[in-house]
Amino acid sequence: LLNFVAITWFQDALGIAGLTTYETACTDSVVAIQPHGNIDQRWLLYYMMQLKSYLNSVATESAQKNINLAILKPLKIAVPNETTQKELSSILDMCFDANQEIVKKSVSLRAIRQSFWGELFNFKEGPNEL
Repeated sequence: LLNFVAITWFQDALGIAGLTTYETACTDSVVAIQPHGNIDQRWLLYYMMQLKSYLNSVATESAQKNINLAILKPLKIAVPNETTQKELSSILDMCFDANQEIVKKSVSLRAIRQSFWGELFNFKEGPNEL
């Protein structure tokens, strides 16, 4: 399959959504949802991402939590017109891109801080008395 939304349905990663951009095969722990008609694939991705908490709440649990097609098939998907779907998806793309930049900078700052503290407290001759 190509250009579909993949939803994980097993314990630790329940309800995580992603969009494929190349030919992909799914394991039995992933459900593929292919958009039809006037549903934009990015809109469907973001819509499914916001359902993660709901999917966790309705997941069946025996040995471990999971969701299945019986839970997913009756879901009603809000579908605004195509222009609105694309506009909202573009805004959400920008938000996710900005968030990724913040995460990268946060990781860089953390590494700088750890390096600074390591250098500051790396006594080669022992600590000086104050």
